Amino acid sequence: MPAQSRTMLYLQYLCLTAAFSYLVGCSESKNQDIHPEQVSSAPVDSQIKELVRGIVLEPDSLDPHKAMLQSEALEDLLEGLVVPTQDGGMAVGVSQSWITDDGLTYHFKLRQDAKWSNGDPVTAQDFIYAWRRAVDPRTASSCIKYFTDSGIGNAGSIANGEVDSQTLAVEAKGPYSLSVTLERPMGYFLQLLTHKCFLPLHEETIEKHADAWTRPEFFVGNGAFSLSERKIGERIALARNPTYWNAGNVRLDMVTYLSGSNTALLTRYIAGDVHITASLPDDHFPQIQAELPDEIAWVRPNGVFGFQVNSQKPPLDSPLVRRALAYALDRHTINSRLFNVRKPDAYTLSPPELLELPTGKPEWQQWSQAHREDRARQLLSEAGYSRENPLRVQLSYTRSENNTKLALAASAMWREILGAEVTIQQQEFKAMVERFQNADFELIHWGHGTQLKEPAEIYASCCISNDHYSSDNLADLIHSARSAQDEHNRREYYIEAESLLAQEMPFIPISHVRKPKLIKPHVNGVEANHTRLPLSKDLWLAEK
Repeated sequence: MPAQSRTMLYLQYLCLTAAFSYLVGCSESKNQDIHPEQVSSAPVDSQIKELVRGIVLEPDSLDPHKAMLQSEALEDLLEGLVVPTQDGGMAVGVSQSWITDDGLTYHFKLRQDAKWSNGDPVTAQDFIYAWRRAVDPRTASSCIKYFTDSGIGNAGSIANGEVDSQTLAVEAKGPYSLSVTLERPMGYFLQLLTHKCFLPLHEETIEKHADAWTRPEFFVGNGAFSLSERKIGERIALARNPTYWNAGNVRLDMVTYLSGSNTALLTRYIAGDVHITASLPDDHFPQIQAELPDEIAWVRPNGVFGFQVNSQKPPLDSPLVRRALAYALDRHTINSRLFNVRKPDAYTLSPPELLELPTGKPEWQQWSQAHREDRARQLLSEAGYSRENPLRVQLSYTRSENNTKLALAASAMWREILGAEVTIQQQEFKAMVERFQNADFELIHWGHGTQLKEPAEIYASCCISNDHYSSDNLADLIHSARSAQDEHNRREYYIEAESLLAQEMPFIPISHVRKPKLIKPHVNGVEANHTRLPLSKDLWLAEK
């Protein structure tokens, strides 16, 4: 596998761990107990309007091109042409309007009142500088894949070192007019621009301070907040930016991000030190649900967890075997009884809200579990396996209590239903990522997700351009979906992709994502059960 592809696999998985913080690397200490008498909603006292948000995985960098993770702090500090909304869509940002006549050339009209925190105007050149820097191989940016996927002219050639970054097809038609030309249509190009990789940067600051530009004393941003303090592993403190174009409607004076485990942040929430938790520790959830039901908010990032299958390795090179393994798993039992936080059963890679299947459910989801198990035994028999000649597979997973529960449950179901001999192997996060990159596995607990309302990126990270599964038909479907300008047409391609994956089963879906947070009652601006929380600029604290 090319080095660039391996790097992007690693970045994709890191993004998943950020979005779904209960995954590997975020297990909770059993030494931190929460007692029933402690579970009460203490107020967060402050003389100024300061919002305190908990984060499990803090940004590894505040340079959007070097950061491996999308983060709320970056979205507070820098603003792009468009900004993400709670439902996974977008709203106007620095660009107050845009037009495209052919789906290939986009003309953005920038607002003239947008300012950097040092008072400089935000211009089209700031976007051109940032985007050229992001795609330039010399930057060693985590953003290259987003530009090559976007289809912006020459992005792929620049990333491969064939032409200079100055040839990127972006052009200033004036200080406040930006034109972007694509090599091929991308139906959700505007949504893609909500990603951190497409944020503008202040060229003079970066050229003067190099990598040190992200330090609080040097940072120049154009977002609703400015960087005032950063203590690695502890906090990121932001102050309201008076030069922000919509500063008059920002109702917070400060936003502070506190780092910690889910259990530590829960303790601080109960003590009144935190307004919004990152997530909730699974083992404490029943108690929290009983004591603070009105303070739980559900966020449902667009993602799926399950078992990635290496279809290049026997016996898993047979789609009959892969489907048998998928059908034998009782998702209802796994997701409703195994974990304290109920997870939605998954029979597709894309969450149902994104896919919008005409029938509402794929065919095999509509079967009873008994019928699925009968079909699983039949498929395995057709593949040549029996209890006398058992299927032998190895399942790998990362170290955490929930992951161990899942691995034990799945292996038990496969043994009971199929007579399979299953070896389970627990590994540390870094070793697991390396094995995934090298396709050195048979079955591996994994996840795929997207920040967008489009599932194409889920299919791409799962099953395109990797060493464990290859399908030209799937690649063609996702290419067609990305190019389709009409949302209905894109859905048709996605549905066809799911049908293909249901037959091939290179990934065994188990659960979709539904993540609980605790939010103090006087925090306003949050809509229930959305893809993500709103930007800090859209939150405010009511009088207690």
